[in-house]
Amino acid sequence: MHPSIAKEIYNVDELLPGLFLTSNFGFKKFAKETRIDLAICTAYEHVNDTTLNEAISKCKKYIEWPIYDSCKQHILDDNIFTQLVDQILAALDEKKCVVVFCHLGVSRSATLCCACLIRSLKIQADEALYLIKLKRPIIQPNAYFLEQLNKFALLENSI
Repeated sequence: MHPSIAKEIYNVDELLPGLFLTSNFGFKKFAKETRIDLAICTAYEHVNDTTLNEAISKCKKYIEWPIYDSCKQHILDDNIFTQLVDQILAALDEKKCVVVFCHLGVSRSATLCCACLIRSLKIQADEALYLIKLKRPIIQPNAYFLEQLNKFALLENSI
């Protein structure tokens, strides 16, 4: 891994006031320094990690949404996706601190954060991705997630 990318993986990036996107590594560090009201992990490959478990225990509420970073992972067919977007935005309305993370903070967690921006700002997927990349340039949702984000934006913006 290129050193500059490795450094960026550890960053905790604020996308909207109170909404943070990071990696597993960044989350562990951030949880030591910050009161987290809601943490959402979108990683599937959990291992016994004492420091991760300690970080999770410091969060007021922790939700695990185990998804694969795969072209076969249907996120829109899962009601949990829209429920998570609802929970994140409700927490932000209450001025709470929300952290969304996955292993590297590049695809799965970025996809969920993108959906939050789509709904809250009433924008298209490419606009949401652009805004997130301004804060976290290393994001790269997989092609199938991007396709599903475009569908999500069409549904959200047609209401």
